[in-house]
Amino acid sequence: MKRFLKARIKVCVNNTIDYVVQNGYVENIRTLMKPPFDNPVNFIKLFDVTSQKKIVQLVSSFKENAQNIIA
Repeated sequence: MKRFLKARIKVCVNNTIDYVVQNGYVENIRTLMKPPFDNPVNFIKLFDVTSQKKIVQLVSSFKENAQNIIA
């Protein structure tokens, strides 16, 4: 069961990385609740609240950094 969960987390993280590489940043954090991020499991179900907050902060920092570079 633990390996299965780790595989799902890896897929979600890889999807997020791929999205940021392709788009520069995640415009709206709600994007993480939609496809392809909800596959194989929804972001909210996959991570506990503490992990969710850390991921949201990290993804938000990518956006802030990208916008500061542009400005």
